[in-house]
Amino acid sequence: NKKPIDKKIIEKEIREYDLADYIFVPSFFSKKTFIQNGVNESKILQVHYGTDLDEFYRTDNNPKDFTIISVGQISVRKGSIYLLKAFEDLNLENSKLIMVGNVENDFRSHLKPFLSNPKIIFKNHVKQKKLTNLYNNSHLFVTTSLEEGLAMVQPQAMACGLPVICTTNSGGSEIVDEGINGFVCPIRDIEYLKNKISFFYNNRDQ
Repeated sequence: NKKPIDKKIIEKEIREYDLADYIFVPSFFSKKTFIQNGVNESKILQVHYGTDLDEFYRTDNNPKDFTIISVGQISVRKGSIYLLKAFEDLNLENSKLIMVGNVENDFRSHLKPFLSNPKIIFKNHVKQKKLTNLYNNSHLFVTTSLEEGLAMVQPQAMACGLPVICTTNSGGSEIVDEGINGFVCPIRDIEYLKNKISFFYNNRDQ
């Protein structure tokens, strides 16, 4: 039921891309989408996002419950429904899921089945200074974006010592080493998510 982007906005952005000498993108996934849509590869410059290590760092917190955190708008584009369904299907003992971010208006009706689950905690957008504490009181970071250049919350979570489960379309595959500091997931794959979340639940030392 998501409303389409206004045609005038799309036309304006395409004119801007045509006029630009160079286009900066944060990941190869972004770069590939421009090339597929006819933009000359020579004008696309890929520069990864970084994170401030004075602001995001690991502490010795050891939360009691197995805690998964996801940060970013709770929406269709972010694939939030797939994480919510995977977590609820698993129904892991002594676990919780923290969803941090504003809820997209078009997505609110999809949240209703999950609002009564005491293991799922919804938090509105929080300032970055508070994010460090939230990361450090979690065991695992998950992002399930359907399309995104590079979610900056991924390197933030990694700087706080969290393993990351991300999607192929989040830009995360360029900063996550498969099976070493996380896993890269196909989009919309609830069974894959359940499998990898279970791995971390059963292997806390990882």
